[in-house]
Amino acid sequence: DWIDSRMILGHIALRENDAKAATAAFAAIPSDGSPISVEAATYAAGLEKSAGRLSKSIAAYAYVLAHDAADSEARVELANLYALTGQRWKANGHYSELIRQPEFGFKQMVLYTDFERRHPDDIQFLKHCAQLAPDDPAVNLALAIEEIARTDLESARRRLE
Repeated sequence: DWIDSRMILGHIALRENDAKAATAAFAAIPSDGSPISVEAATYAAGLEKSAGRLSKSIAAYAYVLAHDAADSEARVELANLYALTGQRWKANGHYSELIRQPEFGFKQMVLYTDFERRHPDDIQFLKHCAQLAPDDPAVNLALAIEEIARTDLESARRRLE
């Protein structure tokens, strides 16, 4: 049927390294809570992250968890995205769920226990995301938080407006 054809098109586009077409195919699948919609959202979440659209990636991973709370890989990704974008209060809830899971690695433990710590590559990744998706709210929030930490309040204000 039509929904299955979108999944097939998405997988074909992935094999052809056409992220834009794959994202469009997976996004076309209705968010109806069905297993296929959850699978499509999982693919879309990773593609959106690669395209710098962290807000869309966060929304897709949240959708996955709303329909499959046991998906620990999605939970790790969502927690890491929340931490990356300065939404630690949201990340910590997911980290506390993950603490007993084998997927809860050293990076997650550090992020869970040391609120101020960032991975050295995070800022470069966020800047890359800002180049790809300059209007993404989550990316701009994260970079504004960094600018505030450097006391560059004017840049932070412009980024958030």
